[in-house]
Amino acid sequence: MPADKRIAQTALIQASIGPAMTTASGSIAVINVTPNQIRGQTMAVYLLTISLLGLSLEPTAVALLTDYVFKDPAMIDWSISCVVIASSLFSAIMLWRCLQPFAEGVRETVN
Repeated sequence: MPADKRIAQTALIQASIGPAMTTASGSIAVINVTPNQIRGQTMAVYLLTISLLGLSLEPTAVALLTDYVFKDPAMIDWSISCVVIASSLFSAIMLWRCLQPFAEGVRETVN
């Protein structure tokens, strides 16, 4: 097998496993800080939110950038890059903002 195919397969595997790991770890984090009585409802809202954002908002943003900002279907790679950078930046900011309240919630749950 050529080296290019191996590199592509390795990248594809990592791209497939990465989002699954973040979804699973986010679910565990939500469960750890949620009281027993509302865990099911909280998980439903969490999974609905990440599904709606990931499956509807981001593809729409790519399409809108391609059609109205770049105005060229050949520039879809730039549209995808812009959406990934923006969503990654948003995710990093939200992670930074939520770490302290999450740590306090874990401390309350443990004690």
